[in-house]
Parts: sequence; C-alpha cells; structure tokens
Amino acid sequence: MATSRRSFLKSGAIGLLCAGVPTALAKIAVGHPAVVGEFSAANAKSSFDFSKDIFASHLNTSFRIQTRKGALDLRLTSITDLKTISRIPARIAGRESFSLLFTAARKAGSLAEGTHVLEHAALGRFSLFLVPVGKPANRHHEAIIVRL
Repeated sequence: MATSRRSFLKSGAIGLLCAGVPTALAKIAVGHPAVVGEFSAANAKSSFDFSKDIFASHLNTSFRIQTRKGALDLRLTSITDLKTISRIPARIAGRESFSLLFTAARKAGSLAEGTHVLEHAALGRFSLFLVPVGKPANRHHEAIIVRL
C-alpha cells in the first residue's frame, strides 16, 4: 500500500510533537506527579496548595529569598482576585486566579524577573515566578497564580 504525502506529513508531525513533549508533561499526562524546582511534597506542608485562602492568612507577613547578594525580605502586601476585577470573569482561566503583590524593604535592591525560592515561617519553601511591577523605586514584585 502506497503512503500518501498527506498521511506521511501527518504522521511525521505527530511524531515530532510526541518527541518534543517534556518528560514532566508526559508524567502528568499518565498520572504521575511532576516535581518542579524546589517545590515538592518533601519540603511543603500537605495543606499548602497555592490557594488564595492560604496566602490570605499570611497577608503582611515576611517571605525571604536568598540571592547572590544575600537574603532579600519581601512582604506580602496585597492579594487580588483576578475574576472579581475582570469585566468578563468567564474569560479568566481556572477556577481560581489571583495575583500576589510583594514589596521589598527600602534598603533592598530590585529582584530580577524569574523563578525564585521563597521561604516563609509557616508555609516552608516553595517556588514562585516573580515579576517586578511599577516604578523601580516602589520595589513591587508580582506573582500570578491560576488554579485549574
């Protein structure tokens, strides 16, 4: 049986997609949990699940990040529910979507955009992707969390 050009390209494209799927995504697809960065069951409390309620109970508390220049303390200053501020809440992904706004101490320098390991007295160690927002003098950093 001869192979048509269409079926060859279709099979090749599917093969390339399958070869390009990262191992972590493949593990998730077959039901195995993936460990990303520093956040794992071994170093997180079992009740900590990145929910808005968990962070709300720790509003105005200190989170520490270890950088090359030393430790940087951030204070969780605001939690915003993204669905309530949206004009069309149905377009906001996930069952829960919120932003966390952290403020660095006045003497601290700015933190680069990226994934950072945060330490908290009650929550333990976990990773968040933080982005500097606003004017540099404000020293604000934001993390967006979307829970599917």
